[in-house]
Amino acid sequence: MPINFGSFGDIVAVLQLAWQLRAALSTASGASAEIRVLVTDVDSFTRALQQTKAAIEQRHTPLAPAVENGIKHAIIACHDVLRVILDKVDAFRLRMTSRIGAIAWRQYWAVAAWSILGGKKDVEALRMRLSEQIGVVQTYLSLAQSNDQSKVHETVDRHGAALDRIYSVMQDIQLRFDVGVPAFHFFGPDGRYYPPFARTSFQRPEYYPMPYEPPFWQTRVIQGDVSTWWPSARFDASQKMLQLL
Repeated sequence: MPINFGSFGDIVAVLQLAWQLRAALSTASGASAEIRVLVTDVDSFTRALQQTKAAIEQRHTPLAPAVENGIKHAIIACHDVLRVILDKVDAFRLRMTSRIGAIAWRQYWAVAAWSILGGKKDVEALRMRLSEQIGVVQTYLSLAQSNDQSKVHETVDRHGAALDRIYSVMQDIQLRFDVGVPAFHFFGPDGRYYPPFARTSFQRPEYYPMPYEPPFWQTRVIQGDVSTWWPSARFDASQKMLQLL
């Protein structure tokens, strides 16, 4: 599930301000090449901010507090820059509308927008501030991604170490078993291994004591051979694994 981010409201607020500024600039873009370039810059800013928002929404782990605070401060700085420039435009619009009317204001804005925004110096400062803050946000997101990758590598290393231990235990089990010991056998409390049954000839019968009972012998005939059998013998593989671990 995607996580919640405390600055999503700030990001949305900044996007709304950027769209308001773009709408205002679009009405004057036909009269000034500089304004058209500024509109393009605002579009690039909004796309970068939308990508930032999408990247945070798609995360499945929380951002580190330092990373989240850094992103939040950068977003607030963008908000303040856009708010200042929009307040300047709104104040000028209200003052001129009261004097010359709304229609005359739109004509005046189309011609004088560049000057109202403060000219080249102020517009360049606006571009620089927004670009710097977007760069800060992207740097923090790159740091968060790097931390995520480090955690993945740590998890892989831990799992690899666990698999190595399991493999070592399995190898140790194989080393403890003699070549002649059958694949299935009983492990007695005295440390000896017992096969589940043994088959011998009539000429040389062999008897094996039951590993978990007082010594006695039980025999039965299987196809002409004498076989010993321990019906109550049990082999607990899980307990054996715990002993080896």
